[in-house]
Amino acid sequence: MGVRPASVINLLKKLEPTDIFKKQDWEGLVSNLQSNLGFSTEAAEETLSLIELLDEKIEINMNTLSACIYRATNLSLRKVARAFYISRQTVLKYNKKLEEII
Repeated sequence: MGVRPASVINLLKKLEPTDIFKKQDWEGLVSNLQSNLGFSTEAAEETLSLIELLDEKIEINMNTLSACIYRATNLSLRKVARAFYISRQTVLKYNKKLEEII
């Protein structure tokens, strides 16, 4: 048909639904990341309060969580992106969306 298979695969990846996290999911994830990445307890509490605030307004997915952790901790953009296996551009994009929502 003249369509490259790589283009079709990329399009299908973009159309896949993202996982929506519930409160118990993101609480466990933040505590796990805190122990693995080594950010402070205060930063973890600030992250959790930011996520709770956003949970009332939007659905929390992996990209939103990464932006919240980037915003509330002193971790570099690179570390946050690596922890979630996403690009730095995605973290920045969702960080801008958080600024609009807040």
